[in-house]
Amino acid sequence: MTSILKYLFFCLTGTVILWQCASIQSPSGGEKDVNPPVVLSSSPEQGATNVNPSLIEIKFDEFFVLKNLSNELLISPPLNEKPIISQKGKSLFIELQESLNQNSTYTLNFGKGIADFHEGNVLKDYSLIFSTGSELDSLTIQGKVLPCPDKILPEGLVVGIYQKDSLVKDSTIYLNKPDYFSLVDEQGLFHIEHIRSGHYELIAFEDVNANYQYDGVSEQIAFHDNIIDLSDST
Repeated sequence: MTSILKYLFFCLTGTVILWQCASIQSPSGGEKDVNPPVVLSSSPEQGATNVNPSLIEIKFDEFFVLKNLSNELLISPPLNEKPIISQKGKSLFIELQESLNQNSTYTLNFGKGIADFHEGNVLKDYSLIFSTGSELDSLTIQGKVLPCPDKILPEGLVVGIYQKDSLVKDSTIYLNKPDYFSLVDEQGLFHIEHIRSGHYELIAFEDVNANYQYDGVSEQIAFHDNIIDLSDST
């Protein structure tokens, strides 16, 4: 009888030990991922010249999500038709719906439109730059927009430059998008890069319709009082 009790005790003890070993514990998970997606490659490549792509592909090191990229993506010089944006696996595709200008440097600024899949870490300050010509344009205009007394800057303010030789007012700003443009930040600062040499009219306007084009009296507007002369020595 004693040996039977010992056997049963051993079996019960063994069962408890096995059950304790098999209990499920929450994984520690390690350190939280705080890094945004990293660009591994792009087509065309960063800084490429003599390219005229109809489809742009950007490969990342991890899966990602798009955060309103259709509105976050800024392309300068601006396009008339919005590109088609899609993703597959770890690659982002931008299908252009029109031919690009010849001998022009294009900048694609992705704003805050790309983040990693798991933690939502945003890829900031990423721009893809390439040229349809033999060189990258490198001239820059930067400055600050000041509101009139007792007024604040409107949201969605755009600073654009139009290639012109005089300040004679015509229908250019109504019919055309700027040759180059920049959004204005909260401090009223703007920065337009990768401009070709030439003479430009500098205009700031409220872009209510988000079409990078001045639409008339419904949008506020301001004109710089001189033609901007940009050359390689500027």
